[in-house]
Amino acid sequence: MTNKGEKLKIIGGIISSIGSLLLLLPMLAIIILIIVAIIQAM
Repeated sequence: MTNKGEKLKIIGGIISSIGSLLLLLPMLAIIILIIVAIIQAM
C-alpha cells in the first residue's frame, strides 16, 4: 500500500512538472519571438 502511494506521488509529480513545462513553452516561444522582432527592428 505504501509503495503504491509513493509511486503514484512520483508519477503525479512527473505529470504535473510536464504539464507546467508544456504551459511555459508557448510563453517562452512568444518571448523569443518578441526579442527577435526587437533585434530585427533595430
